[in-house]
Amino acid sequence: MILRLTLPFLCAALITAFPAVAAESPSASATSRPAIKAHVASRVLIVQPGNLNFSTDDFYIVAKERERPKLTGTAVDHPGAITEASDDQLGDWLSVGQNGNEIHISVRLPQSAPPVAAEVADDLVEFMRGYLVKEYEDARKQSVARAQLEFDLQQRMAEEVNRQLSQIRATLRDLSGRSDVSPKTLTGALSSMDDELQRLQIERLSKDARRQALEEQIAELTERVQKRIESDPIATELKKVVDAREESVATLKKMYESGTSSRAELTQAVAQAAEAKAKLLQQQRDASAAAGGTSLEAFNRELMTLSIDAKELNTKTKYLEERLPRLRQAVELLDEYTRIDQRAKEMNGSLDVVTRNLQDAQAMNQVNNPPKVLVKASKNEREE
Repeated sequence: MILRLTLPFLCAALITAFPAVAAESPSASATSRPAIKAHVASRVLIVQPGNLNFSTDDFYIVAKERERPKLTGTAVDHPGAITEASDDQLGDWLSVGQNGNEIHISVRLPQSAPPVAAEVADDLVEFMRGYLVKEYEDARKQSVARAQLEFDLQQRMAEEVNRQLSQIRATLRDLSGRSDVSPKTLTGALSSMDDELQRLQIERLSKDARRQALEEQIAELTERVQKRIESDPIATELKKVVDAREESVATLKKMYESGTSSRAELTQAVAQAAEAKAKLLQQQRDASAAAGGTSLEAFNRELMTLSIDAKELNTKTKYLEERLPRLRQAVELLDEYTRIDQRAKEMNGSLDVVTRNLQDAQAMNQVNNPPKVLVKASKNEREE
């Protein structure tokens, strides 16, 4: 009999001594016992995990609007509420604070309001649970959306600067005729090509001067040799012999055609004329050699070599003269190329970062770990 009498008393004592346990499941307690009438109630909540991103001001506004019907008579189940009460009549009845992962909810109603502070506080605890889950879900979605937006923007910027970089590289390759268009390569090529052009121009001037000197020397030497040949007495006499022999050949040819001379006689005359001409040529060569004809032959060979060299130099010089202006134009674009290349590296680096951020946000979005709200402390001040 004593046990039957004291058991209800013990339950009530536990509820009073450990209000946190009683408030842990307010909906269950509401069905098992009558609501506590109180004008003042407070709840201390612990949010797990502790990385809470929570705005007490936003929750305060929404919570006041949620509980207003219980206090102003607009709810049919609270006929004792203040009819058409204003915020001035109710006063600052709700307080919401945060300290780390703890949230403090305090409800303090005026005496003219119904004693529903405990009910309001318990309802706000349940509302807090759903509110934080929704905030958590919204934050996850916003995190992915923000990461996706940053990725899309960075990707467009990277694509644009990469397009500019590809375009200026193509221009540099076209102007320079080189696949490697790095600043070091192009400036080195310009310097080398400029030096080569100057060397070829100097060499061409040198060869042109030598060719002109050779032409003048050959002209003088040719004239001197020709005079020496014409004035050589042996060659003069041999010329007379050649003329006589050729005249004899012409006469015998007519006679042979008329039948008054034999073919053997004509053949012998032709041979004698050829022999006389050969002696003349030999004598003229000797006279030419004595007058410097050997040097004349060497000069002519050198002049021929210079002519070939000149054509080769002209071809090389023309090529360099055509390529150098384009190469200089390419080098003038190197500052812009360097600027775009640096910007492309920065944009691509940033794209890598936002890509990883997007992947992390998407991965986190797959992990469903909504916050849990536990009641650490609960206090109600009963109506006297």
